[in-house]
Amino acid sequence: MGSDGVLVEVPAELKDNEAKILGFFSEFAKVGMKTLMIQDLSWHGTGMQVPLIARLFEEVEPFQCLKIETVPACPKYTAVLDATEGRLHVSGGWASLQLLEALDRGIDVIMPTGMTGLFRRIFEAYGRGERDKARSLYHQVLPVLAFTQQNLDISVQFYKRFLCHRGIFATTKARAPQILYDSVHERFARELIQYLDGLDGWKPSGAQA
Repeated sequence: MGSDGVLVEVPAELKDNEAKILGFFSEFAKVGMKTLMIQDLSWHGTGMQVPLIARLFEEVEPFQCLKIETVPACPKYTAVLDATEGRLHVSGGWASLQLLEALDRGIDVIMPTGMTGLFRRIFEAYGRGERDKARSLYHQVLPVLAFTQQNLDISVQFYKRFLCHRGIFATTKARAPQILYDSVHERFARELIQYLDGLDGWKPSGAQA
């Protein structure tokens, strides 16, 4: 339908078979997309082996981007970039808690959570060579990350509330969570949203400066 690229996770049933993974992506690339991003996802493990990633990069022409979501992730950023001589575009799927280390290791991009403006300021400062400023800005978002990164359900519900507060969403409804917000979660969320408003200097539309 004209998409420039697609993101494809390694099929679960193939994750222990390198030959089948190579065959799968070689066949998939024949669809004709310009860019293939492979999602190297493992909730509790190291994901694909680095030599396999390097081989995929050399043999599957559309494979230009890799989204690493493994445990641990940071050493793998370095290993993959070294193995592909820095030519493979590497992104971090859940790198917000290791942001500065990930940037030091040379990743191209991360998933920024809902704090897009603040993360952009961190990236821009780092890109200008102002690492100390980037670190200072990053330390400001750590209280929010400490709360939201404890569990995916907590994170999703927080950012729905935050983005609804900012007028991005009309409702805080989210997919059915396994962990429901209780009164303490709600209080923490309100406090952190006010804290983020202060960091951004954000005010509701029509509010007095």
